[in-house]
Amino acid sequence: MDFSQKEATLRLHLKSNSQLSRWERGITMPSAENLLRLSALYKTLVNELYFDLFDTYRHELFKEKKQKRSNPP
Repeated sequence: MDFSQKEATLRLHLKSNSQLSRWERGITMPSAENLLRLSALYKTLVNELYFDLFDTYRHELFKEKKQKRSNPP
């Protein structure tokens, strides 16, 4: 789905386009509630909206888990 920034702002009930713009540019992150709204609006999963960030966190978490197993206390 393609929405203009203005239309997406209205549908998401945001106060201004600048909030959406800051999310798009990675300056700020949307709240959990707004992530769910974005997910519904664009008919996609939340983790697909921020796949690169999600993937980074996933690798960090599993890396820590592997390191803890290989370095017992």
